[in-house]
Parts: sequence; C-alpha cells; structure tokens
Amino acid sequence: MGLPEERGRCGSGSAEREEAGARNRVRSWSPPPEVSRSAHVPSLQRYRELHRRSVEQPREFWGDIAKEFYWKSSCPGPFLQYNFDVTKGKIFIEWMKGATTNICYNVLDRIVHEKKLGDKVAFYWEGNEPEETTQITYRELLVQVCRCSNVLQKQGIRKGDRVAIYMPMIPELVVAMLACARLGALHSIVFAGFSAESLCERILDSSCSLLITTDAFYRGEKLVNLKELADEALEKCRE
Repeated sequence: MGLPEERGRCGSGSAEREEAGARNRVRSWSPPPEVSRSAHVPSLQRYRELHRRSVEQPREFWGDIAKEFYWKSSCPGPFLQYNFDVTKGKIFIEWMKGATTNICYNVLDRIVHEKKLGDKVAFYWEGNEPEETTQITYRELLVQVCRCSNVLQKQGIRKGDRVAIYMPMIPELVVAMLACARLGALHSIVFAGFSAESLCERILDSSCSLLITTDAFYRGEKLVNLKELADEALEKCRE
C-alpha cells in the first residue's frame, strides 16, 4: 500500500479546537501504481469526471454503460425519461422501457463463455470466525446457480413468481438470488435477524409462493435456529 496522506486543518485558537481538529483528521492511502493502472476507475480525478458526466449527461453516460451488456431486445423508445416536478405532472422515471435482458446471464454466462473469465474469483467470503473463509470462481458460481434454478423450477417457480429468501450472509444467498433472476422470478430478501412474525408479514406482503432458508447460523457466539423461525413464520402465514 502507499504511504498514508493526512489532510485536515487544526483549529486556530484554543487547545481544545486543536485537539478536535486532530481527531477529525482524515487519513487516506494511495493504492500501488500497478493497482491503479488496472482499475476500472484509476484515479479520483477520473471518478469526478465520470460523476460529472452522469449528472450532466445521464442519457449518454448510462447509454454507454448499457452497451457493455447483453440485451435480448433493445429499447424501442427513449433511453431515459423522468419527471421529478409535481407541477409538471405525475412523478415517474423510466429506464430503457421495453428492453429485455437477463441479469444472471450478464453476470455469469457472458463472463464465463464469452469473456473466458470462468477461473477468475467472483467473490471472497469470510464467516463468523476469521479462519472460516472460502472463495468462488465465476464458473463454480454458474454451476451452483444452474443447479439451484433447476430445483426452483421443479418446485413450480416460473417467470413473475415471487420468492422469499431468509438467509444469513453466506455464498448460498447469492446463489439463490441469481437463480431467481435466471428464471425471471422476483426475490424478496428478508434479514436473517428478523423474527418469525416479521418474516410472515413480508411473505404475505409480497405474495411469495416459496421460501428459501437455511437450518441455522452463528452470530458471534449466539446460535440462531433459522429453520425453526421459518417454520413458525409459515404457520402464521396459514392462519
């Protein structure tokens, strides 16, 4: 890593203000040059340029990004339409209205088969303890997502259906989300710390036809029996 750069001004006057200024001093580290060169946004200046363009020319900015993705059918009309002024009518925003794609295909299939990056690590994972770690490549993730989507299909899940996902932050959570996207199903993420009653309310509110969960997990030293909570929630849904 590069050397730390300290920025900030100490207040002039009393010792208290100087001490407060020291506490509020911002510390930052510059990345190594080889990391910057290969980064999508190599510098703060480049970030500011991109941000400025996204604000001043949103259609052109997001239009260029959209060209990097696969589209089953392109946008037949205006790329971006919106109204945030109540005096001019209904508030709305429309992005690429009428265009169709598959997020899972863009995230996995295209990366593995077209870009030949299947052996590249998709993400790293660390569990409840520092020694509980793993990593998964794009190819491995694609295989798991396909298996999960096949299971969902056998359970009757089709395009437009809603699926509730009640899981901790584990790799299978990502697999479940992408499997839903692959089938065109909508997924509703429910925080694993929520109660059975809260889970029940969210299942009913979103009209979910399937719930994906896990048996249990540790939060610190506490064992959370998620399956028991899920069973209780489903019983409440039947009442």
